[in-house]
Formats: sequence, C-alpha cells, structure tokens
Amino acid sequence: MATTRMVKTVIWEDDWFFDLSDKAQRLYLYLITNKNTEISGMYQLPMREIEMYTKYKEAVLVELFKELYPKVAYADGWVIIPKYPSHQNVANNLKVQASIKKYVKSIPPHILKIKSEIINHKSEAMDSLSIGYQEKEEKVEKSPENKDKYGEFGKVKLTKEEWEKLGDKLGTLREEMIEELDTGIESKGYKYKSHYATILSWARRKGIGNAKQKSKYDL
Repeated sequence: MATTRMVKTVIWEDDWFFDLSDKAQRLYLYLITNKNTEISGMYQLPMREIEMYTKYKEAVLVELFKELYPKVAYADGWVIIPKYPSHQNVANNLKVQASIKKYVKSIPPHILKIKSEIINHKSEAMDSLSIGYQEKEEKVEKSPENKDKYGEFGKVKLTKEEWEKLGDKLGTLREEMIEELDTGIESKGYKYKSHYATILSWARRKGIGNAKQKSKYDL
C-alpha cells in the first residue's frame, strides 16, 4: 500500500490542469494521491470508493472522467494514468523499477492495451471503458510511407516496425521520448528527415539505451 506520492507544485501552472473544472481538479488530485495508487499509474479502485472520498455521485464522475481523458481513464474498475510514473522520483531506484515491472506483468492485457491506445491517441480505447460512456471513433490517418502519427500533437511519424524497435531499445522510455520530440516539433517547428533516427540520437545523448536505468525518464 502506498504511503507517499509526489505531486509537483508546477501542476498549478499546467495549462491542462488550470483549464479543468474545480470538480475535475479535485478528482484528479484524489486519483494521484489516494491509498490505492501504484507508481506504474495503473491500479484498481472501486467506483463506490471514489464516490465516498470525492463525495461525487457516479453520474457526475462519469462526466468528470470524460473531462480528464486522455490524461486519465477508468475501465473495469482500473484507473489508468499513463504519465504518472514521470511524476515520481524513482529514476535511480532500481528496486522500485524492478517492482514496477513485476507489478505491470500482473495487470490484465486489456488494461495495458487501453494505456497504449491512450498514449497513441487512438480513441477506440474509450469503447472498452466500463463506466457507461463512449466517444466517437476517429479515423487514424496514415502519413506517407505507411507511418502512423504519435504524440499529443500527432507530429511524430513512425512506421509500426520503427515503433516496435523503439520499444525494444528504449522499453518504457519510448513514449517519453516520443512526447519530447512531438512537443519540440509543435512548439519550435523542429524538422527531421527521420523521427526514428532522431529519437535514437536523443536517447544516446541522454545516456538512454543500455544504461537507460540511469535516466530521469525511466520508470
């Protein structure tokens, strides 16, 4: 059972969090600090317990989870917060990292799939949620050379093979590196011939790869 969880003070300066309704902010803070939390960002939490501690009825919570998506999803009694590990100071704690990896192996495959789909912004993830609502499916556009779009802004383009290779080389750091490149392209207009090669180059400079456990980005 978790007794300590980190919440960075910059959360109050985050545009996404700032624009949330008061109720959604309260729910989010509860979801990242309650006693059931796991550093992996995926854990079981009954709806009745959420109701009890937040004092919101289930119908209200359904709407609030819509507001929090895709930062947070709730499916089959599981809370899924993809970027939660990055807020916890575990980069240099190998024991904690090993514990996380062991825990993740016990998580149902469909929950892991939802997390992956959220990260890749595939809206069909919502279809499997159990809290009684659905979002319209969005067609995933294919970019030239059969490359898929990744990241919050959809600026990173990778083939399925490249995406899988990054997973093999970077493990759980793949999504963090994709988000970093995606944000750079969106905010600064970076242009690269190969996003796959760029991510690998950035990873090497950061010491990620064979020594990825030393990186601040690691889970």
